[in-house]
Amino acid sequence: MKGCFLLQRNFAYIGHNLSILLKKKYGVNEFCGYVYDRNSYNYLINQKEINYSSLLLDEELHKGFVNEVIDIDYLNFIEKNTGYLTCGHTSQLIEL
Repeated sequence: MKGCFLLQRNFAYIGHNLSILLKKKYGVNEFCGYVYDRNSYNYLINQKEINYSSLLLDEELHKGFVNEVIDIDYLNFIEKNTGYLTCGHTSQLIEL
């Protein structure tokens, strides 16, 4: 069984303790997480109780956003087929 956590700021320490509890009490043997704070990320990487199979650091993901290409055609397709507004219209305005 795998447990994945959203580890926001200083709550990462609580989430980590929950991981330890789940491992001891229920036999959960694999953990992953999405971490918002670099200090929390470093703590989780360096601690020895739980071996996290993957940890994503929020700020690392944000660094890649500036290089993302927005596929306007795909957004328009989704909007047309679902009826939900996408950010496609906003992106088209920015391009103008």
